[in-house]
Amino acid sequence: MKGNLLKLMAMCLVIPLLGAVSIDGGANYDLGKYTWEGEWDSNWGHMVLTQSGNVVTGTYTHDSGRINAVVSGNKLIGTWSEAPSYAPDRDAGDIEFIMSADGKTFSGSWGYGSSLAGGSWTGSKRLTPVAPAPDPNAPGKQKKILMQINHPNISADGKLVALDSPPTLLNGRTLLPIRAVAEAMGGTVGWDNAERKVTVSARGTTIEMWLDKTEIRVNWQSKTIDVAPTTINSRTMVPVRFVADNIPGCGISWDGETQSVVITYEP
Repeated sequence: MKGNLLKLMAMCLVIPLLGAVSIDGGANYDLGKYTWEGEWDSNWGHMVLTQSGNVVTGTYTHDSGRINAVVSGNKLIGTWSEAPSYAPDRDAGDIEFIMSADGKTFSGSWGYGSSLAGGSWTGSKRLTPVAPAPDPNAPGKQKKILMQINHPNISADGKLVALDSPPTLLNGRTLLPIRAVAEAMGGTVGWDNAERKVTVSARGTTIEMWLDKTEIRVNWQSKTIDVAPTTINSRTMVPVRFVADNIPGCGISWDGETQSVVITYEP
């Protein structure tokens, strides 16, 4: 991967499968403060990580690399592997990353086999929402959509999706262009220009909202919301909590410290 001399030194080493760290979905482990999920720019290329409980998997661009690891507090401990063999002693080894206090960067080490003497591995979050660590009691198959106030992208189950306009706060509610969220869950969004109406259809539910009106319909039943859809920077913005609360199987949480929203849903 990164040096012929170290490769030769590592020929007698056998890589452990995540060492002594167990994978159990996170129920018995300290998951730290922030999730590792999202996109990172690192000194070994663009990394895309997903996190389920304490288990983190992902890819990076150098030699089509792969990451398999677990979370222990602010650390990510596991293995890297790369083409062509994805096996020790030349194309795999251990990693240990340490997340910064604000969840925006990490620093750490890599090595061949069970050594961490290969060199440094650093990275920074690529305009991906910095969200809280996952709930250790949540079902392991849940998917997640992460967003952060004023960030131009969301992370939909680890995939970066660009928004027409970043999420914003209005009267204590998070508003954003809803299409990216609905489509991430397999839904659709329609716009009726004559009625100035947004229609969100997802997971068997139809939500109709009118621009600048607090009266809306969910499956053709009238309801009232406290913040109406509105136009910001020529984009129609809708309250994401109300949409998520009315789609079956969805949960939504807010982290005031990072101004992040996490939507969870069953696949």
